[in-house]
Amino acid sequence: MFGIFKKKPIIEEFARQWLLDNFEWAMRNCGSDVFFDDVELVLPTEEIFPKKISDNKQLIQYVFETMKEYAGLSSWPIELVEKEKNPNPVVAPTVVIEGAPFDPPMDVIFPDNESDPILISYSPEIASNIERMMAAFAYDLSRIFCSYIMEAPPCNEDDMGHNTELVSVFLGFGIILANSAFQFNQYTDIDSQGWSSSSTGYLSQYELTYALAIFCELKSIETDKVEKSLKENLLEYFNLARQNLTTDSRVLWRLKNIHSPKK
Repeated sequence: MFGIFKKKPIIEEFARQWLLDNFEWAMRNCGSDVFFDDVELVLPTEEIFPKKISDNKQLIQYVFETMKEYAGLSSWPIELVEKEKNPNPVVAPTVVIEGAPFDPPMDVIFPDNESDPILISYSPEIASNIERMMAAFAYDLSRIFCSYIMEAPPCNEDDMGHNTELVSVFLGFGIILANSAFQFNQYTDIDSQGWSSSSTGYLSQYELTYALAIFCELKSIETDKVEKSLKENLLEYFNLARQNLTTDSRVLWRLKNIHSPKK
């Protein structure tokens, strides 16, 4: 009776509102017609992203072209360029090179001349983890997409990366980002073995899953389609998120009634 046993919300209200506000911004600026008519939920299946391409360079190029098409950017002048390999700062379990440069696996290079293509530079090592590679392409393609939007998003400068990930969900890459947001892996090398965990990106796996629920509710996508590809530990939260969204019909009604034609 004093709120001791009050059920904790599945998402903090400010985070929920942030996701809804930024989804609304994406709907207005990316096009509601594009969202409802053209955008698909991209499933990270081997039918779409085969893991049996043995040549790493061909695999990276194939995944890039596939995701570029799903993002609706197939006609945009975007090209891949391979990065120079950086030295590994860890030369032994207890020896690390001080001051070794850190370089992200992918980055976007915008040209000074508008006639030149936009470049996505990548490290060849990204091919060793196709899930991470797909998430990195989803983010960078969304970053390129967002760079041509004139209206500022409803977030501060420090949250621009979060906004870009939200746009990735808007473009259909929600399952890919949610699955890759947290990874727990076993590792073995010459000198050591064990387990490692890592988080990537800006939004948490649960915030991305909630954004995925917004996407699926708006496009009336059946849960069983998501269940085939979303990580098992996120499925219960996904279902709870969908229930949470339907408790107030006004929330989705507002998003469904945005009219922003294709540009």
